[in-house]
Amino acid sequence: MTRRALSRTTPWILLALLSATGAWAQEARALLAADREATLTSDGPLLLERIEVDLGDRFQAGQVLARFDCSLREARVGATAGVHKGALARLASKQRLVKLGAIGGLDVELAAAEAQKAEGELAEARTAASHCLLRAPFAGRVAKRHANAHEVVAADRPILSIVSDGPLRLTTIVPSPWLRWLKVGDAFSVRVDETGRSYRASVAALSGRVDPASQSIEVLGRIEDVRDLLPGMSGTAAFPTMPASQ
Repeated sequence: MTRRALSRTTPWILLALLSATGAWAQEARALLAADREATLTSDGPLLLERIEVDLGDRFQAGQVLARFDCSLREARVGATAGVHKGALARLASKQRLVKLGAIGGLDVELAAAEAQKAEGELAEARTAASHCLLRAPFAGRVAKRHANAHEVVAADRPILSIVSDGPLRLTTIVPSPWLRWLKVGDAFSVRVDETGRSYRASVAALSGRVDPASQSIEVLGRIEDVRDLLPGMSGTAAFPTMPASQ
């Protein structure tokens, strides 16, 4: 492969270079990412009463990460609960009267519809009140804090960015001709720039599409030993060498 051909490829890929031993050394740049990540928001506007975690803190799934002042929402739960209770009482009264022949069946159906509507409004109020506590959807760490206590946060405004603990996703883009030998389950190593160390990894998945412009394909890998690794780190993935004839 000529220097000119190499210069036309994407800088993300370090194409295979022919060594003096006649073997191909396969290397490609790689990026580490959390298996799961999310940016948590409110359905405000709500007053942010307190944030329970800070940058880098670990938390468990379901743990409360932030609390909002939801006095108005809690009051609405009480009001709609009263309306629902009254609607059920009227429905029960109509049902007794229809058995006595004092009213028709239409009156009962209308009372039942009112009770159903009140039940829906109560469920809606309770759901809104449940959002007064911002809970972690999974176990992980705080990657970024976007807001502070005592601020009024608008709807969809970011409050916390979080990433999951555990195995990291490793993504790399390699030349598509590697598909002749690269398979799911193949082992390889990754030298991470930030730590200066090499780690064992394996191919977890291959993209279902080749990029025709760069003749490359995305590869998803997994690293199990992540004790000193963080999402966002990058490095060089080194795949086992193959004879040039292959």
